[in-house]
Amino acid sequence: CFCVFFQAEDGIRAAQESRGLGDVYKRQASERLRHVIIEKQPWEKIVARFDQPHTFFYLDPPYYTKEHIYEREDADAFNQHEELAGALKQIKGKFLLSYNNDPYIRQLYDCCIVEEIET
Repeated sequence: CFCVFFQAEDGIRAAQESRGLGDVYKRQASERLRHVIIEKQPWEKIVARFDQPHTFFYLDPPYYTKEHIYEREDADAFNQHEELAGALKQIKGKFLLSYNNDPYIRQLYDCCIVEEIET
C-alpha cells in the first residue's frame, strides 16, 4: 500500500529561496491536496473501499492492445477492461479515466462523456 498525505506546506517547500509566487502556489497546492490519499492497489479494492458520492477516482489502466509497451510485470496480465467499465458505470462517486483511443474502449464507455486529449 502506498499512501501520500499532503498536510502542510513544509512538506512540499523547495530547498531554495523563494522566487516570488512559488510559495503562494505551493500553499494553494498544499491546501487543495490536504485530504488527498494516493494509493497503489488493485482498482477493485480501491473502488470498494472508497466509493462515496464525494469521491473522485483517477484511473490509468494499461492501454488496450498496448500492454506490451509497459515495463511492469503485471501490465500484460491486465484483462479487466470490461469489468472496469462495468464497475465505473455503477460507482457513487466520479471518475477520470485515461485510455488509448481504441474503438473497443470507446464502445465500453459509450454512455460516458469522452473528451479526447491529444498528447
